[in-house]
Amino acid sequence: MYYGRPNRHLRRGINYSGYVMPFLIIICVGIIVVLLFNLWGAVFGNKKVYGANLHMVSGSASMKTWNTNDFFNLTSDALVLQGDEIRTSSDAKVIMEFFDGTIVRVGGGSDLVLTSLDDSESSPAIDVLLVNGQVWFNKVYKNSKAVISVTTDATSVKSIGSDIFEVENLMDKVVRVVYGDPVKLDILKEDGGKAVETETVGVGQEIIITKDVLAKYRQFQSPSVLMALSDE
Repeated sequence: MYYGRPNRHLRRGINYSGYVMPFLIIICVGIIVVLLFNLWGAVFGNKKVYGANLHMVSGSASMKTWNTNDFFNLTSDALVLQGDEIRTSSDAKVIMEFFDGTIVRVGGGSDLVLTSLDDSESSPAIDVLLVNGQVWFNKVYKNSKAVISVTTDATSVKSIGSDIFEVENLMDKVVRVVYGDPVKLDILKEDGGKAVETETVGVGQEIIITKDVLAKYRQFQSPSVLMALSDE
């Protein structure tokens, strides 16, 4: 009787390791190369981080980073990113330079939040919530292109062109344009929603919104409060 030649694969099983191992080695080598490349870029690269470089000139400041609850004291210059909140002491002088070259001076006793930063080349934008205090924006120094919005509890200021302007949120709401293009000022409804009126503040002009003036705006009485900059 003829039984035929015995099948070696049936006796010992098929050995797949000779086929799989080369692919595993290639994958591992690829992963190692990618990790080393990223490590090299992180250590020696010059990747730009989009935010604002905060420089302490005098006084003190504290910061609360996005999605946290506690403030911590800033003892030196720091990088401020979207969602971070800054508070300055009453005697503080703080300078921030944003990713597009916009220079901002923050007054003493101020509280502000970087609500949104858009670093796209086609339409860069900087949105700031000024809880209280004073901020001065200079877009002329480095010909900055970002659209800047500064919001308070009652107003919203938008700067599209190249200008130098100030926004205050203290007892009164104040907008001043020192140089360059005009800015748009929206007076908001009590719930902070839709604007009840829009004013254009040009170079050499200021607008001061007291509680009484704000009430008139919200009653659609259109008070005339736009004036030339004071000597002060």
